[in-house]
Amino acid sequence: MYMGIPWPSQADLEAEAKDRVEGLVDNLETKHSIASVILHGDPATEIAKFTCESDVGMVTMPTHGYGPFRRLVLGSVAAKVLHDVSCPVLTGVHIPEVIPFTPSTYKRIACAVDGSEHSREVLEWAWSFAQSWWEASLTVIHAAPRVRSLELYADWCPPDLQAKVVEGAKQNVANLLQEVGCEAEVHVDAADPAMYVASVAEEGEADVVVIGRSLEEGFLGGLFTHAYSLIREALCPVISI
Repeated sequence: MYMGIPWPSQADLEAEAKDRVEGLVDNLETKHSIASVILHGDPATEIAKFTCESDVGMVTMPTHGYGPFRRLVLGSVAAKVLHDVSCPVLTGVHIPEVIPFTPSTYKRIACAVDGSEHSREVLEWAWSFAQSWWEASLTVIHAAPRVRSLELYADWCPPDLQAKVVEGAKQNVANLLQEVGCEAEVHVDAADPAMYVASVAEEGEADVVVIGRSLEEGFLGGLFTHAYSLIREALCPVISI
C-alpha cells in the first residue's frame, strides 16, 4: 500500500473475512448447524489452539499441492497443523476438483502401519472408522525395510535375507490384526514407504488412507519424512492419527 492510503482496521478485515466464510457456509446444502469462527494470528497456531480449547474431533483442511509440482508442496500451514494438533487430521486430495462427498464415499479404507507402538492405535481407529461409520472394507499396508549391502560385502549377505525380512514383516502384521481383532486384506513388500502405500492405495481404489503421524522413529513415524511424502503422493484423502 502507498503511505497515503489508510490502513484497513481490524474490524474491517474481520467483517470481510466473516462475509467470505459465511458465504461459503451458505452454499452448503445441509440441515446441520455450522458455526463460523474468525481467529487472529498465525493460522496454524490459532487452529491448534482452537482445536484444543473446543475439543475438536477432527481437522479438515487442504494441502495446496496439485498440478505438476504437487509432490514438492504440502503447505506450511498444513505441515504445522499436522505437527501441533493431537486430533485426527483429514487432508485434501491433490486434484483441482474435489469429489463431492456422499454417504457412500468411504467404502474402501486403506491403513498404513509400521510396527511401532502407535500402529495398534492407528489400526484400531481405521477398523472402527470402517465398521462403525461406513461398513467399509479395510486394506492394511506395510513397507518392510529394504536390505542393501555394499558390493564389497555382498558375499556375506544371505541371498534370501530380503525374503525373510518380508516374511517376518507379514507375520508381524498378522499378529497385529489378531490383537486388534479386525479383518483386512494385507499388502507387505520391501519398498519405499510413501510410494508403496500410495501405489497400493491407488491400485485398490482406496477412498481414504489412514496413517500415523507420531514423532517416533519408524517408516511412518518420522512426521517430517514419510507422512508428509505420503500425503503429497496420495491421490485420495489422507487421515493422519
